[in-house]
Amino acid sequence: MRKLQLWLLSFILIFAFVMTGCEKTGDPAKSNAAPDTRILSYFISSIAELDTSGNPTTNYLTTVFISGSDIDGGIKNFEYSLDPSFPTDQTGITLRQTIKISLDFAQAATVYKAYVRAVDNLDAVDPTPASVTIQRDQGGVETAILNGPPNGANVSSGVTYEINASSGTGTITKINYRVNEDNWISMDANSLGSALILIAGLPSGTNILSFAGERDDGLVDASPTTVSLVVLNKFAPILSSTSPVVDGGGWFEGVTLTFSWTTETGHYYGSLPPEAYCFIAGGNLAPPAGFNLDPEESFGEGWSGSDTYDYDPPVGANMFYLKVRDTGGNCDTLRIRFSAASPSLDQGILIVNGVHPPTYGLQLQDKIDASAYWGTFNVDFWDLFGDMTTPAVSSLPASANYVGGGSQLSPDVMAKYSTIVWLANEYSGDFAFWQLTPSFAYLQAGGNMILASRYVADFMGEALTAYANVAWRDGSAAGSGAGSTIVEYEPVYPGLISFKPFLRTMTATSVWSGGGFLDSTDDGVVTDWDGVIGYSKDEYTTLIFAHRSDAYNPDSPFAYVRGLGVWSHPKFAFSDLAAGNEYPTPGTDEANGNFIVISGRHYGFDVSATSANFDFMLKNMCAEQ
Repeated sequence: MRKLQLWLLSFILIFAFVMTGCEKTGDPAKSNAAPDTRILSYFISSIAELDTSGNPTTNYLTTVFISGSDIDGGIKNFEYSLDPSFPTDQTGITLRQTIKISLDFAQAATVYKAYVRAVDNLDAVDPTPASVTIQRDQGGVETAILNGPPNGANVSSGVTYEINASSGTGTITKINYRVNEDNWISMDANSLGSALILIAGLPSGTNILSFAGERDDGLVDASPTTVSLVVLNKFAPILSSTSPVVDGGGWFEGVTLTFSWTTETGHYYGSLPPEAYCFIAGGNLAPPAGFNLDPEESFGEGWSGSDTYDYDPPVGANMFYLKVRDTGGNCDTLRIRFSAASPSLDQGILIVNGVHPPTYGLQLQDKIDASAYWGTFNVDFWDLFGDMTTPAVSSLPASANYVGGGSQLSPDVMAKYSTIVWLANEYSGDFAFWQLTPSFAYLQAGGNMILASRYVADFMGEALTAYANVAWRDGSAAGSGAGSTIVEYEPVYPGLISFKPFLRTMTATSVWSGGGFLDSTDDGVVTDWDGVIGYSKDEYTTLIFAHRSDAYNPDSPFAYVRGLGVWSHPKFAFSDLAAGNEYPTPGTDEANGNFIVISGRHYGFDVSATSANFDFMLKNMCAEQ
């Protein structure tokens, strides 16, 4: 019996332990970590002024250098005070990493104590503010590192440091530095006691850098600030092109090409000298003589601090070579090869199909058969996919002549046509072909373009968006939202008719266009143009299709809140619609450079409206005959 009792007691204790240990308390909610504040150094400057009675007096301005960090966010601002309790009426706020405080030092022995606390992006404040004792006579010179690689960092053979020195008396005039046990080198300090120091040629391995401020009376910081760095030879800057032409792309004669680029050095705390770049462009694809990675070798143009290069390419093969050299002599190179064509623009209209035929062939078939994208015109036809097995491109009507496909559209081909109608879709690779196409340069060369696509914002980029004078709203690009609730594309320009999707039953919540854009001058509400309710214009950009925001009532005004089609005509300014000059004049310069953008699944519109609208746009907005 006793054994049974002991067994039961043991079982109860074990069960209680297990139940207690298995109790679920839930995951604690993550809390915002408070920021941390540091005071780096300070210095006091004297300012000779006249008091209210006209007598000479001296005021003192104290500059405190601070920094802060926040492990789960960012620093919004800093608060500072001479009172540790930070009373509201005695607290200052700064967005910078310096604080300037006017303090009375009429008595040299006067001492102040300043307190600083960082505030993070969620308004949490540092619970342990940093503090510093401020006095005129500090008994020496103090030196601090404001910016530069931290202690123990892996770097290349060239680094840049911003150093500041301060002293209670006198003026800081120099910042001295040395590498390891080498001789000291002096740099002139600015009015704040700071200097930007570029150090090149550091040997591989560990290096000790020392910095010491010097006062105007010759007093030098007796305890120099030091930092240890490990120099590795594997680091180099990284060049990236931001130019409108890509390697393997094209351009047009007569259109200035601005090469631009960015240089990344942050991965090794690198820096660039004042003259960091060397570049050359020419009408051939061979590298220029002397072009190599030797940092002492340039190739004719010398080294420059510019990060852009303007070039007028001749017809034919062209190349652009760029070299960057950091403060340590480490180099990276960039090469862009492209061809430039002479724009004749004399062969009419080219239709470029970027809608994937195997996927959307049936939707596209009716429009191709009916010549809906070119109306009454005879055109040439280019299919980006080169897929001649689908009905959409294998049975072109007599009005369309197939001239090629299966590759990007070269500038030599584009240069022949006065208008290009680009049918895009952002699906199965057509966007990649578009990226290699010099569409912006084609417009600059005088060609007209009609671009129709879902996710049309992806195709535009900064240059074309500015050219069309549009502002994008959420959902206008791939992956940026659910798209736009579009039932009809209402015409807001005389002569156009409504686009009505027919491939699916549309409801008030149907997503169709994949995004839209707004006229940047209207902030989304289009109400009037020359007294006619329903459409709007500015001097060079005109809204032509829009989504109606409420039920249509022909007897009352209605507002449009989302632009779906816009016509940009930078070489043609409207003056008076009633005077009959609302369209470019054929055969003149005013007829060139027109850009029409339509946002949406154009292959889902009804055939008759598509044919009528494209015919109208080609004739009246692109001046085709």
